[in-house]
Amino acid sequence: MNKKRTKKQNQRKQKKETVKKQSCKLFPDNPDCLESADNRPTIVIKEKQSEYKGNNVDRKFFCRYRVDECILNQSGGKQCDFLLINGVEKICYFIELKGSDLIKAVEQLDKTITALKGILKDYDINGRIVLTRVNITDLRNTKYLRLQKRLKKLGGTLKQESQKFQENL
Repeated sequence: MNKKRTKKQNQRKQKKETVKKQSCKLFPDNPDCLESADNRPTIVIKEKQSEYKGNNVDRKFFCRYRVDECILNQSGGKQCDFLLINGVEKICYFIELKGSDLIKAVEQLDKTITALKGILKDYDINGRIVLTRVNITDLRNTKYLRLQKRLKKLGGTLKQESQKFQENL
């Protein structure tokens, strides 16, 4: 009985390891865009005065990609900065670190999600924006509200904070 349980547990563990490795191969044409792939307890992303910190309490496996000018190297506007992917739980976080222009950040997130949604079609998609300061009136802007509604349909949420954003992943 114990041998059967151990064998099943090993099979489950191997399957999870395979899923982890595959989740970091979603962009095979851009292997240099993968910045990290591990289960570190805290995932920190910084740019200038903005910082995103994901507390990985359960030590889940995440892949961290640079998006702008790497996975998506398109002219005609910028894309969001980073993408965190948990392939086991099928959750991803699009992260934009910005100065004070919330609406531009929303546009960049929206554009990036549109470009990558085919690859991430089975994932819950979340948007995270870290600004140096937030203009409260921008939170009622139709572009912001539209993206918030879109992410809800995709199983995720849109959240923003000023300077430091911290959440449990």
